[in-house]
Amino acid sequence: AGSSILVAGLLATPAAVAGPVPAEERDEVCAVGVHAVEPGAAVSAAEPVVDCFASFAEAVEFATDGELSAASPAELELAVETETVAMASVVLGYEYKGSSYSGGSLVLYGTSGSGCGSGSTYGFSSMPSGWSNVISSAKVFASCWSIHYDYTGYSGDRRTCTGSCSSLGTMNNRTSSILFTPRS
Repeated sequence: AGSSILVAGLLATPAAVAGPVPAEERDEVCAVGVHAVEPGAAVSAAEPVVDCFASFAEAVEFATDGELSAASPAELELAVETETVAMASVVLGYEYKGSSYSGGSLVLYGTSGSGCGSGSTYGFSSMPSGWSNVISSAKVFASCWSIHYDYTGYSGDRRTCTGSCSSLGTMNNRTSSILFTPRS
């Protein structure tokens, strides 16, 4: 926190974020963030902390410290592609429990760095509670590709998503860790 980071997005008037939804109500939209890892450095194996919300807009506002407003994945995609603003975090992508971008969604964001365009990598060595082996589709931003792994710690079978993956094919409902890497 405190340093500005460039991310493709749309500057919006920050709306009040209602805050995390109690654990017993978690189902729809969650957000989880990690720090950037510079080229050549080891990716952390720490378990990410997840915060869940009643709406997609609340999750995006939380993930971007209120700097970005998007009520739906389509609005987020448009915002990420249109303007560049200074932000405290960068949206890396989002994951869906259903195919074709349906069902509950998880916003993955970097709490440092400016995305993969600078050569940084972001690793989610395990999925947060309720998100292991349930992901069926994904979208990727911030000059990244996402690699979905079958096991925690970035091992086992894998599938690379190079933008929008309406299906993860043989990796459907098998993601236990995700690595965001620079596009190659």
